[in-house]
Amino acid sequence: MGNKTRRSSDGDSDEETGRASVRGRRVVVVVLASALVLTAGGWVASTFMKTPADVVAEAKPPVPSVITAKVTKRVVSNQVVTRGTVSSTQLTNVLDARQAVGASITVVTGDPLSVGDEIKNGDVIVQLSGRPVIALRGAFPAYRDLAEGMTGHDVTQLQEALHALGFYDGKDPARTFGPRTTAAVIALYESKGYKNQATVPVSEVFFISSFPARIESGSITVGALASRSTLNVATGAPSVRVNADPQILAVAKPGVVVKIVSESIDQTTTGKVAGNQTTTPSGNQTAAPGGNQSGGSGNQSGGSGSQSGASGGNRSGGSGDGVGGSGGRGVQVVDITPDALLSAEWVGQDVRVTFVDGSSEGEVLAVPVSAVSQRGDGATVVTVVTGVGKDMIQTTVEVKTGVMGGGYIEVSPLGGGVLSPGDDVLIGTP
Repeated sequence: MGNKTRRSSDGDSDEETGRASVRGRRVVVVVLASALVLTAGGWVASTFMKTPADVVAEAKPPVPSVITAKVTKRVVSNQVVTRGTVSSTQLTNVLDARQAVGASITVVTGDPLSVGDEIKNGDVIVQLSGRPVIALRGAFPAYRDLAEGMTGHDVTQLQEALHALGFYDGKDPARTFGPRTTAAVIALYESKGYKNQATVPVSEVFFISSFPARIESGSITVGALASRSTLNVATGAPSVRVNADPQILAVAKPGVVVKIVSESIDQTTTGKVAGNQTTTPSGNQTAAPGGNQSGGSGNQSGGSGSQSGASGGNRSGGSGDGVGGSGGRGVQVVDITPDALLSAEWVGQDVRVTFVDGSSEGEVLAVPVSAVSQRGDGATVVTVVTGVGKDMIQTTVEVKTGVMGGGYIEVSPLGGGVLSPGDDVLIGTP
């Protein structure tokens, strides 16, 4: 007979009972394995994982770190750079209020000089209605016609101009327009190709206080009315003017050396500060001590503006009275006198101006300003750094300081201290 499957009393077969037992053992194994894994994970975590507090507690001190700079050898100078404008000392329209002798209207009939041309004593500047306007040396303008028999300081001025040109021998009585002066006037006109009746009309001379002068600008055409034309003469040597802020005023003292550069004409020159002054919006000027403006025989008044002189000035006013404009808040300016006479092409240029307020005598040891400090005993020191990391050594060297500028300061070691180009000096820490 075949095999028969035994059944338990509850009706389950032995085979089904065996399978259930196996499943139970498997569950037990899985649970035990999971418990072992969790236990092992906890042990690993407790052994290898650290809290932030553990990390801080076990951390070692960082390797020291500093910021250094090299000791260099250079020229140290205190410089301030700004912009300025080149202009002549004074501009005058030669054609202003000129009325040719014997003419109902004054017409431009010749313009021998062009803008930019220099004017010398005795030059014909322009021709009006067939008559010349002659440049002559003199401190004040002509204000009347001069003829033989007249006397006055304006006669003396004319005689001095004629003498400088070689026409007058000085043999007339002082301040008197005599026959020798008449002969000199005739000779002057003839040398320029004009006839003269031994008189000097006010419309035919233009006195200039200093030469060379130049034609700076103008709008003039032969045949045009003089009253509708302009011919501006710049008198005095060109100078440079800078609008000054407190930083510039701090260094722009009279006599300070200045470097002047015109990028547009690619030229460089040097000069010195002549002085500073305050200008008002209306153009009136009050010279400051050391300035170069002074009153002459004329005076200026009216409104709330005024012009006053300063000691050491070298510019004189005219003989006529002027009218001051309304006052206003002043603008500080610095005037600079070039060391050499600037050519006409400089006039009107916007230039770079560098004030040099103190400079070392040649190349010297220099360090950044931040490298210099003061010890508790008052000594000025720098700290020389050698080595890196744990091998770093910092040595204090006492120094004497000199010129400071451009972020650097001149230093000289004292007391046997050693400081050489290329040394590293401490300027800070991270």
